[in-house]
Amino acid sequence: MAAPMKHSATFLSHICSKEYALLRRSFMQSQVICSREKNSESVTSVRIDSKILKTPTKPDGKAQKISRAMRAYLEKAKRYQDAMDEQNTLYEVGKRHLANMMGEDPEGFTHKDVKRAVAYLLPSGLHEKKARPVMPLPVDILPVQKVVQFGTDGRPFHYMFYTTKPVFSELLHDVTQHLRTLKAKEDEFYRTEKFDQIYENTLKFVDSDWISYEKFTRLFKEERVSEDEYNLFLKNVQRLVDHPLNHKVEDFIMRYREKFLGTQAKPKYKILEESEDGTKVIRAEGSRKTAKAEVVLTSPGTGKFTCNGKPINYFPSVISREQIMFPLELAEKLGQVDVEAKVEGGGQSGQSGAVRLGISRCLVSIVDEETVQKMRLAGLLTRDPRMRERKKPFKKGARKGRVWKKR
Repeated sequence: MAAPMKHSATFLSHICSKEYALLRRSFMQSQVICSREKNSESVTSVRIDSKILKTPTKPDGKAQKISRAMRAYLEKAKRYQDAMDEQNTLYEVGKRHLANMMGEDPEGFTHKDVKRAVAYLLPSGLHEKKARPVMPLPVDILPVQKVVQFGTDGRPFHYMFYTTKPVFSELLHDVTQHLRTLKAKEDEFYRTEKFDQIYENTLKFVDSDWISYEKFTRLFKEERVSEDEYNLFLKNVQRLVDHPLNHKVEDFIMRYREKFLGTQAKPKYKILEESEDGTKVIRAEGSRKTAKAEVVLTSPGTGKFTCNGKPINYFPSVISREQIMFPLELAEKLGQVDVEAKVEGGGQSGQSGAVRLGISRCLVSIVDEETVQKMRLAGLLTRDPRMRERKKPFKKGARKGRVWKKR
């Protein structure tokens, strides 16, 4: 190696100092002498310019370093796991003792049985429940910590760790991957000119809706997802719903949607009469603002409508009349049923909204499921929660304030 080094010295004077440093570094790396032992507990001696560095090695002989921060992190995680194991052991022993005292099988003794046994064996007359004797689960005693997310080499396990929210970022990545897959399949249909097969199995998803923000955040126990990020997810996943080939990712979409209750546990209507010829008399109630309405619908009928004993002229506004007739028009029952309504309280707008809700609830019992879903999407089966806003102190109304003049 002396000859190349001597030859290099002749032209190193003609190049810049930066290139000289790079050449010297590569030359010094070629002079590194490594001696490795076979067992896993050996050390690697690396000699660079007469300096000896000792680093631990892996079983395969490769050198590795563990920083102080990583070592402290792993020790902390190990202490937490040891404490959890100790608490779990004590809990299992205590649960078996309680099961034996209660004369029950320890194997099938649940935490609910533990609470019952503690309340029976250690009765307390204290009014405050938090002051009574309890035997909580270990996870309720020790705060939950994140699992180890790094290896001994300091590299994170999750490939999206540096996004600060790996689980949420992975979800957005999955949505994008599904969109690319559907787009590729759609392009394949166009190339083969199979246009009729694209919209053959398209799903509408009219019987479900996206889960709420509260339920969505529960999916990320260790990550705080903001409402803006939740809206970003809905904006992206809605593209999957609108895609004509959405049936291929139905399982993925339905993870974040919840179906409407097709048959409610407590229906909003009541069938008063039902004859053999198919005639039904249904009663339902509706409300809006301070107005309350009681509607009786007869099907089939002649299209007669009365409100407090008066015809549709009871509502002088055309908008109020259209609001009342809208559910009948949507269900295609206009002129086929009789409606008798009694309403009190509120004004013209509140009374018309209350009657409309009552009519919609009555129609649920005489139309098919598809029409019910259309009415639900149109907002006919949901009470309008808006109320008149109260007047505020030192203001002329609910929002209007006084004009301030400097002079």
